[in-house]
Amino acid sequence: MKTKQMNGVSVLALTLAASVLMLGGCQTGGARSASEPSQMIVAPATKEQKAALLDQVKALAGTWEGRNDKGEVTSTHVFSVSSAGNAVREVMFPGSPHEMTNMYHMNGSRLMMTHYCAVGNQPRMMSTSDSTPGKIVMKFDSVTNNSVETDHCMGNMTLEIVSKDVIRQHWSGWEKGQPTEKMVFELKRKK
Repeated sequence: MKTKQMNGVSVLALTLAASVLMLGGCQTGGARSASEPSQMIVAPATKEQKAALLDQVKALAGTWEGRNDKGEVTSTHVFSVSSAGNAVREVMFPGSPHEMTNMYHMNGSRLMMTHYCAVGNQPRMMSTSDSTPGKIVMKFDSVTNNSVETDHCMGNMTLEIVSKDVIRQHWSGWEKGQPTEKMVFELKRKK
């Protein structure tokens, strides 16, 4: 193959170098325009961090029910482990018009949860350093498809693991920029 020389460097070598740089840019995200989202690079969670956070949620796999004073089922939540053990899906009120999904996964050293709300927005919450074994404190991180000033948005959730068969979820949020009243779901594992 004949190659042209330009200042002692072959055009083929320059073309190959440019191709490698372009491919490398594709792998790392390359240069982005202002309208493109940026990537957040984090160090992977350690075994200990996963055990302290994600593994507690993975242990909830199964069906959970909330009951009123008369013993009637008022809410059902189904937890399932997915993505080769890297995520947990929680379906709240499955099959109802108000069905919602929560996805839990590690984001570096912290547990992240995205709440796919029935109102059509998707708040994201991250675990805080206040989390302990049996209690995962999730605080508002961001939201998509929402205007906090005008719409309702869930914002914080604390998952309290009372025992292997009893959990409580403490939820709070905002409506038109003001805090909403808190909701608590006390759920028992369906046997």
